[in-house]
Amino acid sequence: MIPPGSPAHHMKKYLLCALILVAPAALRAQDSVRIDHVGLGAGETYGSALPTPIRVHIPGVSQAQTLELQFQFAVREGNPVEIERSPLIPLADRISKQIQVSANSPLDIELPVDLPDEGRLAIQLNILDSSGREIGNATREFDSQYRGSENLVVIYCADPQVFGGASAQIHASMELREGGVRAERIVDSLREPVEHWWEYNLADSVVVAGPTAHLSAAQRDAFEKYLRSGGTLILLEKEIADPTFLAPYRQGEPSSENVHVGMGRLFRVPSLESKQLGKNFAWGARSNDADYSKWFGAPHGNVDHFLHRVGTSFTFPHLRWLIIWLSVFIVAVGPLNFFALHRMKKLEWGWITTCVIPAVFAGGLYFANSVRRPTDFTLDDAVVYWMDPQSHTAFAQYEFRVYSPERRSVELSIMHDDAFLQLDWDRNYGETAASLGSEMLGSHAGSTSGWQERLGPPQQLEFPMLRWSYQDFHATNFRDFPGTVHWPSPMHLKNDTGQSFSEAIFLDYKANLSYSIPHVAPGEEINLNSIHAEYIIPPEEERKRLAAENPQGLTALSPPLAERPFSVGEMTGSRGGSTAPQMFIGWADAPMSNAKLDVPFVQRPHGALVIVLFDQK
Repeated sequence: MIPPGSPAHHMKKYLLCALILVAPAALRAQDSVRIDHVGLGAGETYGSALPTPIRVHIPGVSQAQTLELQFQFAVREGNPVEIERSPLIPLADRISKQIQVSANSPLDIELPVDLPDEGRLAIQLNILDSSGREIGNATREFDSQYRGSENLVVIYCADPQVFGGASAQIHASMELREGGVRAERIVDSLREPVEHWWEYNLADSVVVAGPTAHLSAAQRDAFEKYLRSGGTLILLEKEIADPTFLAPYRQGEPSSENVHVGMGRLFRVPSLESKQLGKNFAWGARSNDADYSKWFGAPHGNVDHFLHRVGTSFTFPHLRWLIIWLSVFIVAVGPLNFFALHRMKKLEWGWITTCVIPAVFAGGLYFANSVRRPTDFTLDDAVVYWMDPQSHTAFAQYEFRVYSPERRSVELSIMHDDAFLQLDWDRNYGETAASLGSEMLGSHAGSTSGWQERLGPPQQLEFPMLRWSYQDFHATNFRDFPGTVHWPSPMHLKNDTGQSFSEAIFLDYKANLSYSIPHVAPGEEINLNSIHAEYIIPPEEERKRLAAENPQGLTALSPPLAERPFSVGEMTGSRGGSTAPQMFIGWADAPMSNAKLDVPFVQRPHGALVIVLFDQK
């Protein structure tokens, strides 16, 4: 026992007072606004052009209310030596989210945030209460080395030894690759599966090497939706020990062949002990060279092409028309002008007419090319659905084109609860042209650039637009149809989607044959034997014969692509970015996506392409 009045007794009192003073601050710091996790896996791998999960901790508030989370971004620029000392440059773009919170209840929430493709990135989070007062903020800065997701492999397993064995096989396969460009893949672990499919989009491949029977419905659904959205899922059959997981696609013994599930590919490996995880996959190959990698860029190329062909577009004068116009101008401002002045004996007027004639021609050129411009705000709406013959669930890729006849800010709203509007970051978007316009008009006040995104539902995006300009945006989600397109019997297709296709085509790439189908009604059965088949790629003898009959080439006999109406046959050559040996493509009058603008506008839906990928058995 410490005697009263002793130095030790006084020291104890001082320590107790210090603890009383410091403890509340420590408790407040512990329960403050935080950005706890960014990206996927233990390594927090993140990427751009994809929704990146950001886990935020919000401390308890005194009363139930609506809070607003505001994300802002800043970057550092310079070489690796200078970047540490360079100042943070704020970006104009903003992302916000409103959430409901209960009284005195801390909250951990995970949000999909599109991150800029920058080297040294800082995220600033401010949280405001219902009165607009800031209740907390947090900042997170990333390393200067940008870590993309194209070479990320995520392994879900509950046993660290399983992860070690799987990781060792993948790294051994990487070392065996000889020649070419070898990819240095990031292999990361996932002890607990995520509950949102979009979080897996950061991964090139996901290996499931842990039991799945005990997983929640959301966790199992996240694996499946990641697969359907174009991901690569590799199952270790012995380790998952669950015959019900993706059962329709796991018939028969595992093989090295993949199974198409929606837009993605499913691979099955008997067990970790079989060593096939390292033998059957070229992990050392680059992302775009490996046959099991996630599709980066290719799927959106199809919906982009569809919208480009059917949506609002600008036409420019042909070279021949410009040459004729220039020739007429030269003749008018030269020989005709001075011939008329000579007849009138007013050659001194040439100082005026040589200035007036170019102004008249410029005005005529402007009028001739502007009179056909749309006068209303326009929203073009197109969608591509990706399916397989085993399921009625489709992965939807929406594409929007917003046209503006004037310079102003426009807000696009998407009403789908689970749709993700993906953004293309451009730090200088709208800034250069707007600044030039302000200077020409004598105004140096500048203009507001950048976009403001409000996470939904509904998801809203406000962005600046210039006069006579358009911007494209794309979003993704899922849709359940009444059924799918499948084989009821050999060479017979049945349309159980509930959609009527005004035009369709069936492509058999292995047989090099295409079957054009003029119309398909809901529930109709199509007998491919009764349809004339054409070559997808003509044989060498056929190409020689056609070249002899048409020395100028086949393209000389048909009008340019822009002057022809869209046809599903245009999707034949690209194969839609897929490796499926067979494909059905139908053009349907699908319902609109419920996208809206905040100004009076004309909505132009262009239907949907329904693409069903088949594995030839």
